[in-house]
Amino acid sequence: MGEITGGLKLRSSNGAQISCNIINDNIAFYNCKGISFSANHCEDGIQVKISNSQIDFSGNYFHKGKKPTFLIRDDYARGSINVQSSTIALQNNSLVFLDHEDESSSLYIGNINPYDIQTDGYLSLSIQNTYRYRTPRNAGGSMHGCGLAILKEIWTIGKPEPELIPFTEFNDLSYLLSGSSLIKPNFHIVHNHVVNNTQFFRGAAMANNNIVWFLEKGTYHYRMQTIWDKKRLIGSSTLTLGNFNLGEIGSNPNMGKPQGLLLNIGTNSYDGPSDGNGNQVVIRLMRARTSGNTAYHSIEIPVCGTRFLYDNGLSVCGFKWKQETSIAPLTVNTMIQSIHFVGDNVVCKGTACPTVGEWTVGDIVYNTGTASNNAMWIYTANGWQAR
Repeated sequence: MGEITGGLKLRSSNGAQISCNIINDNIAFYNCKGISFSANHCEDGIQVKISNSQIDFSGNYFHKGKKPTFLIRDDYARGSINVQSSTIALQNNSLVFLDHEDESSSLYIGNINPYDIQTDGYLSLSIQNTYRYRTPRNAGGSMHGCGLAILKEIWTIGKPEPELIPFTEFNDLSYLLSGSSLIKPNFHIVHNHVVNNTQFFRGAAMANNNIVWFLEKGTYHYRMQTIWDKKRLIGSSTLTLGNFNLGEIGSNPNMGKPQGLLLNIGTNSYDGPSDGNGNQVVIRLMRARTSGNTAYHSIEIPVCGTRFLYDNGLSVCGFKWKQETSIAPLTVNTMIQSIHFVGDNVVCKGTACPTVGEWTVGDIVYNTGTASNNAMWIYTANGWQAR
C-alpha cells in the first residue's frame, strides 16, 4: 500500500459509506466519488490523503500528529493540462490536539504539526463547524475550540517537491472561516461574514496545575491583543496580563509536574465583546521571559468560541510560539467598530479614516464619528477618498 500501512485505501469507488470505525493508521482516497466518511475515530496522528475525489467528511474525530490531518492534491497535475479538482466537505469534525504528552511519545506536543490541511489548490473545499480542539490527556470531554490552519503546496515544473507556504488569506481569518467558508481552485476563498463589534476582549491569566510546562522555568511577562483583520490591521489596543512564575511544581501532589499558563478570555463572562461575537477573534499573545536568559515569543491563535486557552510553553492548542528578537504590539486601526466581509472587500463602520494596513480597492468605511462631515471613505487606486 506504499505509504499507507494498516489503515484504509480506496480507489475508483463510485459510492461508499464508511462509518463508526476506529482507524489508527493512514487513510487514502484516489479517484473516488460519492463517498461518505462519518462518525469515525482516527487515532495516532494519522493523515488522510485525497486525490481527485469527492468525499463528505462529517462528525469524525482525528488526533493531530506530525503531518497535517488532510493532504488534498491532484497527483496527475504536475506538468499536465489535465488538472482535476477534488470536491471535499468538512462538517462538524474535531481535529484534536492532545496536551500532556510525554517526550517519549510519538505524539509529543513539540512534534505535532501546526497545520491541519495541506493542499495544492486543486480543490473545492466546503468547511462547516470544523475546528481544532485542545484536550488534556484523559479528559476527552473538554471543549476548547480554535480555528484551522492551512498550508499551501506551490509546485514548480521540474522540481520534485513543492514549496510549502502558509495560506495566510485563510489562516488570518480562520476564526470566522472555520465555521463557514468555501475554498475554490487556485486558493480562492468565498465567504460572507460580519463582526458586529470590535470592542476589546477582557482577559486574565494564572499558573495552572492542569497544563504541563515544557520550557525553562522562570518569570514570564504576558500581553494580549485582539486582531480582527490582520491584512487591514483592524484590532484593539493591548492588555497587560502580568508576570507569572511558570515551570514551578504545582500544589497538586498528584500532578508533580511544572505548571503552565491558563488564559481566561472574558474573565467572568462568556460574552466576550458586549454584542456577543461569541469569542470569535484572533488572540495575539506576546511573552517575554524576564528572569534567567531573556527570551521573546509571539503567537496568534484563532479563537472559535472557547473561553480558555492553555500555554504549555511550546504551543497553545498546537499553534506554536515564534521566537522574536523583541516584541511589540501591532500598530492597528482601533477606530473600526464593525466589519462586513464581502468577497475580497470589507464594509466597515468607524469613527475615522484608517491610517495603516493593506486595504483593497472597493473597501468602504462609513463614518460614525463627529469630527468630520464625510459620510464615508472609499479606498481607490489613489488611496482613501472621502465621499
